[in-house]
Amino acid sequence: MPELDQLAEIRAGASIRGKLPIDPNGNVRAIQQGDISVGGISDNLERINYSKVERDRLQDGDVLLRSKGSPTIAVEFKETPGMTTPTIAAPAVLILRPNANRITSRYLAWLLNSEWAQNKYSTIKTGTYISVIPARELERVRVPLPPLAEQERICDLSDLARRYEELVGQYRQKVESLLVAKSISSATADH
Repeated sequence: MPELDQLAEIRAGASIRGKLPIDPNGNVRAIQQGDISVGGISDNLERINYSKVERDRLQDGDVLLRSKGSPTIAVEFKETPGMTTPTIAAPAVLILRPNANRITSRYLAWLLNSEWAQNKYSTIKTGTYISVIPARELERVRVPLPPLAEQERICDLSDLARRYEELVGQYRQKVESLLVAKSISSATADH
């Protein structure tokens, strides 16, 4: 199994000291830790003025990882068609730029969110009050690497399983609503 740094360039987000200098007319959008969730990246990103745009601009297919606190979540960054404002990641976000010849960004994000990865994080996190995943430790993690076509099949199956769970949840809610309605109508009919 190769080490992660053999499959992806890993670096911290933009080097901004202190609080982000929010400016509604800023030249970049900034992805902060709170903008990353299991549902993806927030649509409501803050804008800031930032001079090192070309150095730190995110690329389509970058994988972003919340490196501080919990939960540890990875998401795939996708550029929105027609988006002219560049996007950067804040300092507490790790950026993994996959080598597309060896690992897909979709598989990398899936793998970093897996139970396997969560167990790995527990062995490399530092800090007692707020846990942190150091980039240097993450680079040395050995990762399972199936062929590219198999990576896509794994992600497809994972997406199907997630969709199935969503549909089961929706079905369960509808059944519960029907049962409550039936219960209420039965109770009122008896009186």
